[in-house]
Amino acid sequence: MKHLTEELLWLILGWLLGVVAGLLPGIHANTISFLLLGFAANTGQPDKWAYVVVGMNIVQAFVDFIPNIFLGLPDSEAFASLLPGHRFLAKGKGLYAVRLGIIGALSGSLLAALLFPLFAGFLAKALDFVEAIIPLALGLVLVSLVAGERDWKKRGQAVAVIALAGGFGLLTLPSSAFADPLFPAITGLFGVAGLLNGLRGENRVPEQLDGISPLKPKNLLEGGVLGSLAAGIVALLPAIGPGEASYLLMKLFKKTSASLYLIIVGCINAANLLFSFLFLYLLGKTRTGAAAALERLGLLDAPTLVAVTGASLVSAAAGAWLCLWLAKAAAKKISQVNYRSLNAGVICFLGAIVFLLQGLPGLLVLVVGTAIGLVPLAFGVRRAHAMSYLMVPTLAYYLGFPG
Repeated sequence: MKHLTEELLWLILGWLLGVVAGLLPGIHANTISFLLLGFAANTGQPDKWAYVVVGMNIVQAFVDFIPNIFLGLPDSEAFASLLPGHRFLAKGKGLYAVRLGIIGALSGSLLAALLFPLFAGFLAKALDFVEAIIPLALGLVLVSLVAGERDWKKRGQAVAVIALAGGFGLLTLPSSAFADPLFPAITGLFGVAGLLNGLRGENRVPEQLDGISPLKPKNLLEGGVLGSLAAGIVALLPAIGPGEASYLLMKLFKKTSASLYLIIVGCINAANLLFSFLFLYLLGKTRTGAAAALERLGLLDAPTLVAVTGASLVSAAAGAWLCLWLAKAAAKKISQVNYRSLNAGVICFLGAIVFLLQGLPGLLVLVVGTAIGLVPLAFGVRRAHAMSYLMVPTLAYYLGFPG
């Protein structure tokens, strides 16, 4: 009993850090995870610190929905929830949008754990084939994103966005001049660009309602199954994010519901974390920052996988409760604040964080990323095209181009 109590206390520490990482712009669980490695090296007990890392990352996958929907502040993995969430926010249903994300993340955590044996069997037989078709898969994703625009003019504009963002990725990601260009680039492309665009809108958001719209069991099952499939795609294919995977599956199965989209994104964010732990155990490969931290702690055995999976499921329940509680508080206050001033303040905060962490090079990446992020907004095409920032360099790498 004492042993379980001690492990729970370590998990609770992770949950609190997950709330901080989820709510504060510019602070990501990946960053905190690697700071914790220093404590682990000095204090020992890597298994205990693993609980902190897992609890923090799982809870952040839930809490991320609050700033993503109420403010529009994505991290590099959660930006997909921005536009559907903002549509609900504009209708006074921001809290409902958060609930959808919570439902998706809960179902994703449970389904991923249940699908471990199936996914492990697939990896054992098909991994070499999957890795061989990664360039083709990335190319098809880019083509399908462009083809999804409504006319040839928009498709041409989408190609322009892909070229800009992809070229930006080719210039910055392999460069030794930038310590970690991914954070300022994604912040600019999807965070600051959206916040700047929001300065042109209404000064206040509508009062947020707390009503619960019932979902049919069919919708819940559909979202969970599609989300788990999409999480498998994200886990297997580098640079394919939740937005692209969700879009492709909804297009394939001819689904257009914004509610279903948010459930799928929530499912992907949570399930992808659990699949990354399985990837680490089976293949020794890291697909997420949490898995990379566990690798650094030297935890690669089967008992650890079982313990981490159990901790993930307990953390998912905690993350759902914490996220809903915090979202209700945010929903009560958001309609009372000056939205333009709030957005302007957050933009300044993000700029300060980037400058403090990475200096002028990071600030340059942020500014250029923001400028490119404004282009799809001006054209009226999908902002997901800007994820070519990751996809084009990854495609170039697998095709053998020097980087």
